[in-house]
Amino acid sequence: MSHQIIKQPDGQLAVFDTVLEAFIATDATPHELEDWYADQVADEARKRTQWLLSRLDELGAQEVYGRRAYDWSTAARLHQQHAPESPLPTFGDAQR
Repeated sequence: MSHQIIKQPDGQLAVFDTVLEAFIATDATPHELEDWYADQVADEARKRTQWLLSRLDELGAQEVYGRRAYDWSTAARLHQQHAPESPLPTFGDAQR
C-alpha cells in the first residue's frame, strides 16, 4: 500500500499517498482511520465474493477451483471424518 499515516502538528492524523505524493485525508482521528481502512477491506472482500459467486454460477466449481473442487457429498463426508463431533455449522454459527 502506498499510504503513510502521519501525525499532524495538532495531534490529528493525515494519510499521505506516496504514489500521488499528496495527502488524501487530513484531520482524522484514530477511530476514523480504523473505520475508513476497515470499510475499504470490506468493500474489496464483497467484490471478491461477488466475483466468485458469479464465476461459480456461470462456470461451475470445477472451472473456479480446478480438480480440487468438492461437491456437497464429498465436503460433507470430509467434514464427518475430520469433525465427527461437530454438527454442520449454519451461517449464523460462522459469523461468531
